[in-house]
Amino acid sequence: MDLPREVGRRVGVLGGTFDPVHNGHLALVEAAFAALSLDSLILIPAAVPPHKRVLHITSFAHRLAMLELAIAGRRGLYVTRLETERPGPSYSVDPLAALRNHYGPAVTLFFLVGIDAFLEMQTWKSYRQVPQLADLVVVDRPGARVRELDAAILSRFPGYGPDLAGGCWRETNGPGVIRPLVMEPVDISSTAVRELIARGDEAVTGLLPAAVTGYISRHRLYRD
Repeated sequence: MDLPREVGRRVGVLGGTFDPVHNGHLALVEAAFAALSLDSLILIPAAVPPHKRVLHITSFAHRLAMLELAIAGRRGLYVTRLETERPGPSYSVDPLAALRNHYGPAVTLFFLVGIDAFLEMQTWKSYRQVPQLADLVVVDRPGARVRELDAAILSRFPGYGPDLAGGCWRETNGPGVIRPLVMEPVDISSTAVRELIARGDEAVTGLLPAAVTGYISRHRLYRD
């Protein structure tokens, strides 16, 4: 299995299409390391994202290469090809189960998801299993939608209650944990980056790691 061996005891997990990876992704990674005291973080690019039109997605090989360039030289960051080993759509619960089985109970996993995605989690495959496999970390901006988050947890995850001392929600009769992570917003999206590149806008330079910008230019990605 394509997974790093020495990851420590506190391991972040960030999945996504990464088409392309941008500085907003890296800002989230840095915030997670600081807020959760992570030893390492594993990036899992989706092979076949279930909620996106596959025909419009850049090849997995290109997306993987850009991720590897983006994290080169950054200690504790890893990229895995795990999702290419599994047929069909890339559902979050499947790689999380694989990580849990691989690393065992001594490792605490933290699965990062944005607030927008969290509010749609009821559409995910076996979504209630996710916080049982890894602490579910919901990322939002300062002062944004705390009440909305609380209401969403109550409606989507029955059996969870607030742990005021721990600053999280815990499953009453199980291992599930849901944690908020508040960070300053980084106004970048992969969609916006692709649109800027398509029209030849040089403003994209500050939105991507330099190595990723060079890779996109060399391979003429997002030009059509």
